[in-house]
Amino acid sequence: MKLNIRNTIIFLMFGIYPIIPQYFGIMGISAFKLMCLGIVLFACIFLGISRTLVTSCWHIQIAFGIWLIIMFINSILSRSIIEYVYEVLCYYLVGFVIIKCLNTRKRFLCAIDLLIIGAVVASVIGIVESITGFNCFHLLNTMGAQITLQPLRFGFRRIISFTYQTISFCNYCMFALGLIVYRSSVCNKGNERKQKYGIAYCIVFIAALLTLSRSILICILISQFILLCLCGYKVLIKKILIIITGGILVVTICSIAFPEIINTLRNIMYMLLAVFNDNYAAMLGNIDGTGSGDRKELLKWVWKSMDNKWIGMGGSAEFTYSLTEHSGIYSYIRTKTSIENQYLNLLYHYGIIGLISAIWVYIQLLIKSVIQAVKNSSKWEGRISYPKMLAVILGTYYISFFGVHQIDEKRIFFCLIFLLIAYCNNKAYITEYEE
Repeated sequence: MKLNIRNTIIFLMFGIYPIIPQYFGIMGISAFKLMCLGIVLFACIFLGISRTLVTSCWHIQIAFGIWLIIMFINSILSRSIIEYVYEVLCYYLVGFVIIKCLNTRKRFLCAIDLLIIGAVVASVIGIVESITGFNCFHLLNTMGAQITLQPLRFGFRRIISFTYQTISFCNYCMFALGLIVYRSSVCNKGNERKQKYGIAYCIVFIAALLTLSRSILICILISQFILLCLCGYKVLIKKILIIITGGILVVTICSIAFPEIINTLRNIMYMLLAVFNDNYAAMLGNIDGTGSGDRKELLKWVWKSMDNKWIGMGGSAEFTYSLTEHSGIYSYIRTKTSIENQYLNLLYHYGIIGLISAIWVYIQLLIKSVIQAVKNSSKWEGRISYPKMLAVILGTYYISFFGVHQIDEKRIFFCLIFLLIAYCNNKAYITEYEE
């Protein structure tokens, strides 16, 4: 890819934008926000903004437009207009710019490759973090942010890489794995290039496993199983099932000689079952690093904490809810400060109206992906098209929202949306093979 204005913007947006830590600042100002501002100004000066942007995704544009209006009203009422300006700059204006730059198939695929390279780098750093406890991203913490160390789970250090929470990084890996599967299916350079994507897949998948984020790992397994089926890897899936069956038999035989293996497997099973029933988390005790869950009580706590049910508490409002915990004959006050559910997080900050609007955006993105997926894919795409891959990933991502709120993976989420709109808006991606 030659060095020019468009390609430079693509490199910054897809190589740096998704993984630059939010706690990295320059002279006390967020480097992420400075980069977004620079990209927008740079594009306005050298590319211009006069041309019409998108004509084929007007449903998505309307949904985002309504959402932005609701956020604006919310920011005025909650006196958080600065946060609103940053939101528009870093996630919407940059999207306007990047969609204009993704005007050829070569740039489209290059953007995906940059996302994959960034994911590999972040995953390698995460794997090193799990082994050594050292995270080189933390060297960039020039904003003085407090980064909470994650508790051990089964003796393993849960990695966070460039994010603030392990579960956010695991969601990031889910997006990256979907991109790698798609890019590998599109690859027409022979087995050597596919092997590189295979290595990238293994690195990102290992990093995802080391987060030990049980609910997201289940979503990853579901999405990857669906994508493998869509890619026509039924024979591979059968081999995987045979290997798993053989592994179970080997573990069963070994457990006769080493009974502690049974305890480890039981704890792992409890960890997965705790996604659906908090009683299993209590059975694990401290080994799981979680204790009993709060997610089932969150709706009640969030609802009680909201002064205005319709417009919410404001985008920058901090959630706090005090509750009494009992331990034998003793009791103490515990303050809940996080909302591990994206839908309840939206409800708290933007109210019922904002929640409905945001869900409408999610639905429109999924509908557009599905509609585009059922159409005939391009000749250069093979078995799986980009919208088909995105529809699968978005479906599992929305399911994961019941156990986590959107944090640092929000950036790669928007990158994939930019790619979807560019894909639909540029007929060259769909109708012809373009080098």
